[in-house]
Amino acid sequence: LQLVHGFRDQLATHPAIGDTVSQFYDTVGLPVYPDWELSRICTESHGAGIIDGGLQIETDIVNRGTQTPPLPILQVRLTNPSGRTLTTRLLEPRDYLEDASTTAALAPSSRVTARAILDVDEPEVAQYRFALCYPDASDELRCAAPCLNP
Repeated sequence: LQLVHGFRDQLATHPAIGDTVSQFYDTVGLPVYPDWELSRICTESHGAGIIDGGLQIETDIVNRGTQTPPLPILQVRLTNPSGRTLTTRLLEPRDYLEDASTTAALAPSSRVTARAILDVDEPEVAQYRFALCYPDASDELRCAAPCLNP
């Protein structure tokens, strides 16, 4: 039992027992922070444009790994022409999915389209960058720049 407890974050990513481990720890009120393969979750096909007075961003989130993580938090960083960060927004799946009830997980080889309209008060916005994030054991976000090449 101590071995399972000590490796609960890693076991929570295992396809055969991950859900059981997570449910058990949820039942007893202890957090589990699975160690998802962030380097295998990628964004593709970026797009942006002005719509309804806001900046509409769009990207496909693709799982190239073997794990089935929940959908990530999408970090959007808006920069000026020289690359200085003007603002950063964190979007939960409910903020970027057209139908938030469609999926709660990102199965291997699957993709979802993330789309959101951001209210932008910064007239200098020239670029945007994405990062995909999950909470870690210290309740901080662990983010990785998404891979862009297959």
